[in-house]
Amino acid sequence: MTAFGGGFVIDYGNYIRWYNNDGSPITPAQPDHADIAGQEIDPGFVIPESTGGRGDNISLASNGKDVVVKSAMISSGPDSIGILIYYNLDGSVSHYVRFDDVVIEDEVAMIDRTFCDMDENGNVFVIWEDKRFGGDSIDGHSQVFGRFFNKDGDPFGPSFPIYENWRSDPEFIDYGGAIGEVAVGDQQQPRCALNNQVAAVVSASTIMPGLSDTIKQISSAFGLVLDEPVVRIFKNPYAEDEVGAWSVY
Repeated sequence: MTAFGGGFVIDYGNYIRWYNNDGSPITPAQPDHADIAGQEIDPGFVIPESTGGRGDNISLASNGKDVVVKSAMISSGPDSIGILIYYNLDGSVSHYVRFDDVVIEDEVAMIDRTFCDMDENGNVFVIWEDKRFGGDSIDGHSQVFGRFFNKDGDPFGPSFPIYENWRSDPEFIDYGGAIGEVAVGDQQQPRCALNNQVAAVVSASTIMPGLSDTIKQISSAFGLVLDEPVVRIFKNPYAEDEVGAWSVY
C-alpha cells in the first residue's frame, strides 16, 4: 500500500485498487497491470496480468504526489528477474523497466524478495535478494543488491551489492566478473527507505565474523539460524547537496 497526492493504492492478492482521499474508489478491483500483460520483458520472461500482493515479492512506493511505482518479480521456470512498473494515478501503466542487470545468456537469474522506495522527486531505490551464490535458490547463499532509477525509469549506473564494511573480515568467495568477492553467508529479507539525501537498507545477515565456528555449528545442529539486523546507508546519487557515502551497523 502507498499514498499519492489525492489518494492511495492497495495491492493485494492478484488485484490492485485505487482510492481517493475520502475512500471513494477510483478504480474497481482489477489485475495489477493487465494493460501490459503478455509483453516480453526479456527472452522467455512474459509479464503476467498480476504480480501479486505478497509483501516479500512486491513493493509499492510513491513520491506522495504524482508518481507511483511497483517493484516485482517475473518468473520463467526456476528463473526470475525484476521489474519496476510506473503507474499513472488513474491506475493505468505509464512505463516499466527491468531493474536487475543479470545477463540471461551468461547467468541464471534468481531474483527473490524485493523492496523499493521513492524520494519526493520521483527517483527510485530498489533492492532485492539475489540467490545465484552457491548454485540454486534453495541451497545457495542469498545476497542483497540495489539500484537507483530516476522518475523516467533510467538507471543511475549498474546494480551494486549491499555488503561492505564488516566489523571484522569474514570468509569470502570470489565469483569473478562484475560481482567479485562475496562474503560467505546470507543477506536476506531486505527493506529500504529513500529521501533526497540518502538511501538506508536494513537486512538480516548470517555473516557474523566475530562469532565462533563452534557456536555456529552447535546452533546449526539444533536447527537454529543465527542472524542479526544490519543497517547500511548510501548517498542518494540524485541529491543536490553533497553527502558522503557511508555504511553503519
